[in-house]
Formats: sequence, structure tokens, C-alpha cells
Amino acid sequence: MLKLVFWLLVAAAIAAPALAKFRYPGLDIREAIYLMVVGPPQTGIIDFTSLKRRATPNDALACPDGLCRNATPDIITQPYRLPTAELITRLETALSASGDSWILLTEATLSPQVTQRVYRLATPLMRFPDVLHVQLENMTSGTALALYSASQIGYGDGGKNRARINAVLAALSQ
Repeated sequence: MLKLVFWLLVAAAIAAPALAKFRYPGLDIREAIYLMVVGPPQTGIIDFTSLKRRATPNDALACPDGLCRNATPDIITQPYRLPTAELITRLETALSASGDSWILLTEATLSPQVTQRVYRLATPLMRFPDVLHVQLENMTSGTALALYSASQIGYGDGGKNRARINAVLAALSQ
């Protein structure tokens, strides 16, 4: 019986990459396997005002003061004196410079002043899947920015989500 279980596990390990590549063509094989194992990332719009942080240390949050009422942000952001389109261009340039691969999954206009975008990212070496939620709000004082970066798998992230948000904010400040 133990031999049967062993050989079934070996067969599954051999078949998984082929099945993943068939099911998710165009993705890196590691990303496709992660999608099969843990499912697709949360790609919907989130409500930053009612967002609750994870109990595990694998997320990071940056918000304007007062926006994230139910979560303590790691960083308080200040309004940027740039139009939304310019902030998005700089944000995507920063994501590209980070070495993470990324694709835009969702873009939604929540109101005439508020836009939200959701990106799926994959880390360079192991292709671990992460999700970055971005909210931009046009205000008289500039554009307010909220960022929530979270790992899809694993207990911790080694500070990767916080570093990602810091890199994006640094690029936007230049």
C-alpha cells in the first residue's frame, strides 16, 4: 500500500507541470502550478475603508490618513501633485524595474474621482504569486494613493510586499 501511495505521488509530480501548462498556456510553469494548487488570486475591487489586514505577516498597506479605518497602514501616504495617468505610468515603471513580472487584472472606475486597479505579480526567482491593489482618488490637493500588496501563498513574505510598496512610493516621489 505504501508503494502505491509513493508511485501515485511520483506520477502526480510528473503530470502536474504538463497539466498546469495545458490549463494555463502562456504562463511560466511555476505560476501555472501555483494557480492549480492555490487557485486564482483575489482580483476583485476591495474597499479600503473596510479592509482588514491578514493575521499572517505577508501583506503591506499604504493609505492616506483616515482612509483605511479598519486596518493600520504600514505607511501613511500624502497626496501627489500629479495627474492619475502620470501616477499609473510611474507605478507601472516601478513594478517593471522591481524584477517582478506583472499584469493588470482589473481596472474599475468607482466614481468620477476614484479609480482602482488590481495587478497580479510574480516574484523573479520562484514566481510566487502576489496581488497589488491600487486606488487613486483625484482631490483638490492632488491625487491620493492607497496600495495593498499581499502574497497569495505562504505564511510570511520576507518583507517582499513592504519592499514593493516602498519601491513604488520612492519611484512616485522622484
